[in-house]
Amino acid sequence: MESFLERVSHKVHTLRAQDLANSLWAMVTMQHKPEAPCFVALMDQVKQKLPSFRGKNLANTVWALAELGFAVEEDLMMALLEQVREELTSFSAESLATILVALANLRYNFEGGLLKALLEQVKRKLPCF
Repeated sequence: MESFLERVSHKVHTLRAQDLANSLWAMVTMQHKPEAPCFVALMDQVKQKLPSFRGKNLANTVWALAELGFAVEEDLMMALLEQVREELTSFSAESLATILVALANLRYNFEGGLLKALLEQVKRKLPCF
């Protein structure tokens, strides 16, 4: 695990959206909570590369944040959720389910119609569930 984290820490600036989401997902899957410096570096890159995040990347990132239990800065969470809203049509049925579970686990207080927008996408993709 240390080898993986060292590699991520050294290459964090070169990671794409999918790489960042996959790194967070891997940490959860391996039941490893990264040290604060590694997490901060990952979150800085998530912030910088957020416009390139699509449905699955967003869903996996928010899910991983919920599972890791780190306090996420309010401005980053708002930016993530705004990107979720902008990318809703790129979400698969699985990604919609993942993001809804993640937001429930975070006890997110839905405002501004995000829940309605998510549920509308669920309704459209119902045959895929």
